[in-house]
Amino acid sequence: MRKVIKQVNFKDFDTVYFNNLLTLPLYVVLSIIQEDWSGFSTYYSDNTHNAELHSFIRGMLISGVAAFAISYCSPWCLRTTSSTTYSMIGALNKLPIAIFAMMWFPDPVSAGGVLAVLLGFGAGLVYTHAKNVQKRDVPQGAQVLPPPIAMDRLDQRSQPENSK
Repeated sequence: MRKVIKQVNFKDFDTVYFNNLLTLPLYVVLSIIQEDWSGFSTYYSDNTHNAELHSFIRGMLISGVAAFAISYCSPWCLRTTSSTTYSMIGALNKLPIAIFAMMWFPDPVSAGGVLAVLLGFGAGLVYTHAKNVQKRDVPQGAQVLPPPIAMDRLDQRSQPENSK
C-alpha cells in the first residue's frame, strides 16, 4: 500500500476516499443479498418509531465519522512509519483488549491466554529495543561543510572593482 501511495502521489485524504470508494460496491451487494430491507421500511414508516429512527441515523453518522477518522489514520501511519512498525502496532493493539476481555468476561482465564498476552508484550519490547539499537548504531550522515575560503581570495572579494 505504501508503494502504491507513493507511486500515485496520493495525499492521505485521497487514499481514504478511493479506498472507501472501492469497497462501497462490495458492501452494497452484500447488504442487498444478506439483509431484509423490506422490514426496515415498514418498521420505521410508523410514527411511533420516529425517535428510534433519529437515534439510528445519528448513530450511523457518528459511526461513519469514526470510521473515516480511523481509515484516515492508517495511510498517515503508513507514510510516517515503516511497514514493520505499522504491522507491530496492528498486532500489539489487541493485547489490551485481550487483557480487558480476560478481566470482564466470564470465560475462565487460562494459562495459555496469559502466556500469549505476555509473549505479545515481550515481542513488543524486543522490537522496541531492536529499533532503538538500530537508531543508535546508524550514523546520522556526514555533515558537508563548504570548502574553506583562502584569506587572499576573501580580500579580493571585499575590494571594489575600480580599486584594483
